Amino acid sequence: MDADGNKSSKDEETCDVCKNGLRQYKCPTCFIKYCSSGCFKSHKGGGSCTVQETPIKMEEEGFLYPGNTTNRTYYFPTKDTVSREKLEILSTGDNLLRLKEFLHSPDVRSNVLRLDRSSNPMIDFQDAMDNKAFLQFAQFVTNTLHETK
Repeated sequence: MDADGNKSSKDEETCDVCKNGLRQYKCPTCFIKYCSSGCFKSHKGGGSCTVQETPIKMEEEGFLYPGNTTNRTYYFPTKDTVSREKLEILSTGDNLLRLKEFLHSPDVRSNVLRLDRSSNPMIDFQDAMDNKAFLQFAQFVTNTLHETK
């Protein structure tokens, strides 16, 4: 803090756990910012980690639902994040029927759930692609989204 009691830019860059290191990471549960795995472990073990009720808004990035009234946002958009508008194409007409057919497959459902909960989604995605039903599902989604540029 500066002499007037205002946060300085240095305060905004320091770890929320140890207050010393440069914060580089964000807790996926409560979004506290920390500098190292040690601080993350300390934070998780301290019992202060709770789900943040209000997600971080990404309005300036355009990652909100069209006609947004419920304020649903992406928590951590990346350069590979598919817009909600584009994803909605999967929920219309024949696309929805085909999507439902795929999701009747226990293999597809279990792989989607595993990926959603994965701590290493790239490796798990490569494993999932070895399953024929999941491969067809992934190809359908990819082809549908690429057709609608």
